[in-house]
Amino acid sequence: MSKRKPQRARPTKGTPPAGKNAVGPVSKRAAEPAGLRVARNLYQCGRYDEALRKFDELVRQSPNDIRLLIEPARAHAGRHHHSRCHALLERALRLAPRRHDIQFLVGESYRMLGAASEAERCFRKACLLAEGFVPAQVEL
Repeated sequence: MSKRKPQRARPTKGTPPAGKNAVGPVSKRAAEPAGLRVARNLYQCGRYDEALRKFDELVRQSPNDIRLLIEPARAHAGRHHHSRCHALLERALRLAPRRHDIQFLVGESYRMLGAASEAERCFRKACLLAEGFVPAQVEL
């Protein structure tokens, strides 16, 4: 009887191969803060005030962590806290002015808010920073 090698699971269409995620190898990417998952779950369950408190606590603990700025900004926008949302988005842009992915995410956030000129500014900068960055080109 011959021994067969186990076949590696093939990723389904649209999913990255094993050991990689949408933005690169898993090993090079820092793990998501546990508190972010908690805040996200609270928000998705409709416990908005608790979620916003948790998001704000995370931002206070790590004010320069870009991963902790975009999602809380969107949560604040969802509760019509537009000044807090804008402040978080602008902080993300100040912290990562040369990252096309951050420009794009902030642009998406501004588009969701109905701030067309700010969104366009971010999408254009994303295109300049990463030539051929299709998602930003589509938004323009």
